[in-house]
Amino acid sequence: TEEGNPYADFLGTMEEALGDAAPGAIEIHSIALHVHSDSKGVSDFATVFANLDVFISTKNTTLTLGHIETPTGSTIRLAETSGESLDSVQRELANGSFELGVRGQTQPSIPDDFDLEISLEARFSAYQ
Repeated sequence: TEEGNPYADFLGTMEEALGDAAPGAIEIHSIALHVHSDSKGVSDFATVFANLDVFISTKNTTLTLGHIETPTGSTIRLAETSGESLDSVQRELANGSFELGVRGQTQPSIPDDFDLEISLEARFSAYQ
């Protein structure tokens, strides 16, 4: 969860910068995942995940934005979203009706008792 609504702030700034015109496209430039410091019993992604997918989901569509085959460390950066085209979700990106998420295959052996909290940071740009 985030404080306030940073994506709504982005949409407002975008609208103002484009002179109230609808954007021609919204892109996701980068994504960073962090194991949150409030996690318990786990301090890195490899303890729980054998691989990870970062995805965007709307009411009708789920698209993979990136895949990490062997996650390591407590921070993972996708400098480029190498997944599927965002053409089919442009309307949802323009009105903020989407979710970003993480899913993956777990390790064969994971801790019996853990609480993994993940922060996801995404950087967006809009073009006319």
